[in-house]
Amino acid sequence: MLCIVNVRRELITIFDSLPNITDENELARFGGHVMLADYCPYNQELSYKNSNRDSRCYRSENQPPNKENYALEKYSSQSKCFDHGSIWEQYIDQCHRKRRVIPQAAGCYEFECISYKGFYVYIGKEKYLCEYQGQNLTIITAEYDSVYVGTIICPDCQIICGSLNNFQCPSEINKNHVQRQQQQQQSDIRLSVQNFCTRSYEYNQSSMSDKTNQLHIILQTIFLFSICLYIRKGF
Repeated sequence: MLCIVNVRRELITIFDSLPNITDENELARFGGHVMLADYCPYNQELSYKNSNRDSRCYRSENQPPNKENYALEKYSSQSKCFDHGSIWEQYIDQCHRKRRVIPQAAGCYEFECISYKGFYVYIGKEKYLCEYQGQNLTIITAEYDSVYVGTIICPDCQIICGSLNNFQCPSEINKNHVQRQQQQQQSDIRLSVQNFCTRSYEYNQSSMSDKTNQLHIILQTIFLFSICLYIRKGF
């Protein structure tokens, strides 16, 4: 993961910008924690003190429990690390409450390379198409009785899929058209979240109704079977 820390003393301001730091006056307060690297942030493996987990995406044993999987990560041999474009949010209690997820600069996700199209990133039950480097994907998906909202920044197709035999990354596309679509998606996020919440609630209600109906059928079957046994014993 990319290590950026809030330091106690001001550093020499050498950065024009840093991920998720919006106030230019605060740039001198953030940087990497290694002095030998001139406090430059860089990607490095993360290890957890209280477990055997680390941040390597290909290790399935690093998979967090569902309740602690705040960015819907998936650790497996088919996963790689993707940068987050924003702090993720989780809508709980039928979307009546919103929880901002602990800042996380990147996450592990499974992907699928498709020649001439790019590659899909699988997040929860959904898949999202990366068509060019720097594309900002808006993620809205329902999982674990919650609705998750976040963004992922697409890396270079060659880095993700270039090692595959006979694979062709997509040619230059009309980025302006895609960006206009993304801006429209951004403006529709609130409505989309509400739609997801409504659909999730209706699905849960429908599932509960189906389970209740199944229970009634089972109880009726048991009742009829008991009557048949009673009649047979009577004769």
